[in-house]
Amino acid sequence: MKKYFLSGFLSILYLCSAGQVVKDNKGNTLLWRISGKGLAKPSYLYGTMHLMDKKVFQLGDSVYKAIEQTDGFAAELDMNKVGNQMVNHFLSEKEARRASEPVKLKDAVSAETWNHYKGELEKKFGKAADKITVNDLEDLENQLQSDMFKKGDMPTFLDAWLSGQARKQGKWVGGIEDLEDQLEHIGAVEEKIQLAIFDDEYFRKQMEWLIRVYADQRLDSIDAMMYRGMNGGKDFIMIKRNLKMSRRMDSLAAVRSTLFAVGAAHLPGDSGVISLLRSRGYTVTPVYSSKKISADKYVSKGPGAEWVPVKVTDSIYGIMMPGEAEKIGMFESMGLEMKMYFDISYMRVYFTANIPLPDNRRVIGYDSLYAGLRARYSKGNKVLKDQAISVNEISGREFVIEMEDGVMKMQVFIPQMETVIMNAVFAFNEKGVKDPETEKFFQSFSYHSNRVKKPAAEKQWAKFNYPAYSFSVEMPMKPKEVKDVVSDEGKINFGWQSMDVAEQVFYGMNVSSMKEGMFDSAIDEELFENMKEHMRGSFENAIILDSGMISVSGYPGYHFTVTGKSEGEEVVTRIRYISRGGLTYYYFAVYAKGSAFEKNADRYLQSFSLDPYTQPAWVSREAPDKSFSTSMPYPIRRIERDPEDKSHPGAERFIVYDSSAYVTSYVDRTILPEWLWFSSDTAFLSSRAADYYGDSDSLAGYTMDANGEVKSVSFSVIEPGDNLAKQVRLILHGNELYELFGHYAISDLPGNYDRFFRDFRVKGIKTQATSLKGSADALSNALKNADEHTMTQVKTFWSHLPFTAADIPALRSMMLRIYPDFDTSYSDNLNGMIANQLRYIDSNYSSVPYFSEQFAGIAEKDEYVKPLIIGYFSAAQTKESFAAIRESLKQSPIRIKEQLPYFNNRLYDSLALTAMLYPDFLEHASSRAIWHLVSGTATSLLDSGLISPQLIREKGSAFCAVASRLLEEDAENIEDGSYYYTDLIRLLGIVNTAESKSLLTKFSKMESRHIRFNTLLAMLACNMPADSKTILTLATTDEYRHDLYDELKKINKLSLFPKSYLSQQQLAQSRLYEYASEEDPPLSIVPVGSKTMLYKGKQQKFYLFKISYDEGPDAEYYLGVAGPYDTNAASMSSSHDVTGMYWDEEFDAKNKDKQLEAYLKSLEIVEE
Repeated sequence: MKKYFLSGFLSILYLCSAGQVVKDNKGNTLLWRISGKGLAKPSYLYGTMHLMDKKVFQLGDSVYKAIEQTDGFAAELDMNKVGNQMVNHFLSEKEARRASEPVKLKDAVSAETWNHYKGELEKKFGKAADKITVNDLEDLENQLQSDMFKKGDMPTFLDAWLSGQARKQGKWVGGIEDLEDQLEHIGAVEEKIQLAIFDDEYFRKQMEWLIRVYADQRLDSIDAMMYRGMNGGKDFIMIKRNLKMSRRMDSLAAVRSTLFAVGAAHLPGDSGVISLLRSRGYTVTPVYSSKKISADKYVSKGPGAEWVPVKVTDSIYGIMMPGEAEKIGMFESMGLEMKMYFDISYMRVYFTANIPLPDNRRVIGYDSLYAGLRARYSKGNKVLKDQAISVNEISGREFVIEMEDGVMKMQVFIPQMETVIMNAVFAFNEKGVKDPETEKFFQSFSYHSNRVKKPAAEKQWAKFNYPAYSFSVEMPMKPKEVKDVVSDEGKINFGWQSMDVAEQVFYGMNVSSMKEGMFDSAIDEELFENMKEHMRGSFENAIILDSGMISVSGYPGYHFTVTGKSEGEEVVTRIRYISRGGLTYYYFAVYAKGSAFEKNADRYLQSFSLDPYTQPAWVSREAPDKSFSTSMPYPIRRIERDPEDKSHPGAERFIVYDSSAYVTSYVDRTILPEWLWFSSDTAFLSSRAADYYGDSDSLAGYTMDANGEVKSVSFSVIEPGDNLAKQVRLILHGNELYELFGHYAISDLPGNYDRFFRDFRVKGIKTQATSLKGSADALSNALKNADEHTMTQVKTFWSHLPFTAADIPALRSMMLRIYPDFDTSYSDNLNGMIANQLRYIDSNYSSVPYFSEQFAGIAEKDEYVKPLIIGYFSAAQTKESFAAIRESLKQSPIRIKEQLPYFNNRLYDSLALTAMLYPDFLEHASSRAIWHLVSGTATSLLDSGLISPQLIREKGSAFCAVASRLLEEDAENIEDGSYYYTDLIRLLGIVNTAESKSLLTKFSKMESRHIRFNTLLAMLACNMPADSKTILTLATTDEYRHDLYDELKKINKLSLFPKSYLSQQQLAQSRLYEYASEEDPPLSIVPVGSKTMLYKGKQQKFYLFKISYDEGPDAEYYLGVAGPYDTNAASMSSSHDVTGMYWDEEFDAKNKDKQLEAYLKSLEIVEE
């Protein structure tokens, strides 16, 4: 709400960046006398600045005299009313903002402006430029203005302060503009962008310049830049406002002598107010001052402002405010009467409210009621003061609370346990709530205990119908509606709520409606359970009293009741949730535990009913191009496809959005490509239909139809536990494929949406047999110059193509090219799909000779095909295919300049065959593309005795070269500890040269424990000194302790293992950690003892632990068992036959022995 008064200042600041300072000081004044035209007494015009900086409040003595000598004061807006107007506008604007989609900033400005600023905006907001919205700009502007108000030297801006002085002196106070005029001049989007990207220093300097110009009263400088926009033209909104101001001044000056205070920028120039008043026949002359007096030194002369009594229903109490209080409408639906006055002269907001206290609340007692109020208002805030008070013999409680935007002082009274009365003042800082005017407000409170009490009116329940959302419900009062389109992506959320204050029952309803093109993908049962868990976490000491599935008018629902503490009070919340296709309903009642009005909650919940959709008549409708027709209540529209939607490439999309049921029905029409072929129409439709469902889905109504040349398949897809069905009909019409689909409530299909599918008709008949047109050769030709569209189509239809052995030559040809969608994962791209298809139909790997001949001739642009061919050779698993690998790489090494993270190969499946590649394969040890493949196969062959360490030493320089390069270029990935690097590290230990040892020293300094562990082993293998710090670090960790023990034992260096960790329990814990980390490592593993018992015919020892994968007080623990171990503690070996986790129940310290027995018994059953 502050932005309306600061917008003028911010606009000036924006223009300052290009403005010229005029140094001529002639006629420097901001105060002007208005006389002539029959005025009995002169009026005055004063130029202000809407700031709170103390330098702006250094006013000439003639300004104070003008206040005292005139009969009235008028600012741009009537300061008596504008505060309340702003609050109400702010609240309505806030609701409007929630009820509309955020506008992306790039859509609100020209392309030129966007391209100019988007880089700086990304830095400012810390997110992608196309995600920034106009709301983001406004939030930043509001924050800037809020900071200005908090840091201001004075309690309010200059115009409001002058109005307050006039009011203190008993003057008439008014305005010469309406709030709408101010709103029209709020900064344009480009100005907001400029303000957003200003850095603090620039902003500070520009503000200093502006204040200096104002303090020097240089209207000429203000005139020089104020009416110049980005294009050098005048600000016509400003001129329009000036014309209105001059007309209003003309009228008011004729009634009484008035001091008019408007922004200084409105005064100068040929379109300024001074010139316009002169054109109306007034004499406007400058008024100079002899000295300046600071505003905080000025003492008002006069009788003071007259305070206004607040009108309270039934006159329960009395209180006074500095101006006319207004009701805040947003609280009426909650049965709460709240009155407010925003005294903008001092930037204070006065509130008063009263809430009748129901009988069941009166037994709680004063202290509990006060404590509850403190808990409510202090949540997220800081309580500065909490003390007992008495005002006019009424006892109460006073709180001073520091909030995000300011400070609130609140006094609460509960006289005679009849009603809760809250009087409060909010200001932007603590100083604002300590003013004498604030105390005057609080002391004006009086309670009317002797009034005549009216009998309580009988509560009238009424039925409220909401045809737009197809439901109705009974409530004791009309609820307030709130719309929210931005809280849930893909949904528009509507809420209704009301509070029966007398009975302390809160009624709420929420309806989510799906936006066009969206559906709720959540499974009903999962959604219901998630909601229950969410509500459980919303209350202190929450208990679910009941829950279960329900059915409302044939639609599935869920109910549950939760009780728990909210803000210190025990409440019951009863919730119903209904899923209805494009609509979901969530309605609830909240009341105090043990309330006598629980029956009203029952009535409300039971009254909720689903009504028929308010759809127009279902009639036959044609597509815009008249190519097809079907039955629908709304028109068929053609829309542009989302570029990210790859499901039906090349399809033309038509939709029908049912804005009554909030569901979208689709028709996608695809002209099938000429290369496409299939064995029969029905086979193609069956294969295409399979794209619509998964293994866990249920199919209903699967029907294949033929109507002459037109064939179709229809079915429903239902996920278990969901009431939403995906209805599909696929129609093959010559070379056209029509795909009809949508998501609907199962109950809405029969006699309703099934008509959309059943009545679909294509205009005209196509008899051309698509199944005979294409071939694998045609596809291969089409792929030679494939664009993205062709690629996407090929990938979409790939699984439907009936490849046979006759297509092997075409697949070979396709495999020799790299396609536009390629990435080095070789998985979800066409190259990988072709290779997999060839392996599938060429099970004899007859293509090995062909690819051997082609390998050396592969073009450099298709170099990434080579790893695919190597993978194909290795999959054949024959001596001939591995000989082909060796000879192909010898003739044409892989020239790729980056490491291939993965490609499908079977070099590790038969090490005897892989050994055939050596020693030639070692020539590629330093290859950027496959060095890791060489290192990996080398270590595997060494372990199998198929190559000798001497062979590795002979190529030591190549391994050192790649290690040196990786340390320099790939340190970050090395820290991730990939096994690629550990293979290479091991080989460096075998190379055992000065260079390899130097490289090992560098690896040993990495942070990764995995790398340090493997480097330690390599260093020990070549007799380098052991790093005791690394050994200790590894021994302390459960992850590496046992592996370290095993490796040191292998090389007879157990003397290096730290003695403090050399025990059965420590090694058992480490081995158990390994077992427990199969998916995720445990966060906690704690020893809980050991158990020696007869196992498999002899006494053996088991070590017990409690293990958890969670943190915090709610973490669940389970029993972990390691062993068996020999009863001789010096023996560290174990077969670990039973090492593992007992998952059947949570760990129970008292029954851990029984749990161990149950675990061992379960292993025996598995073994049997």
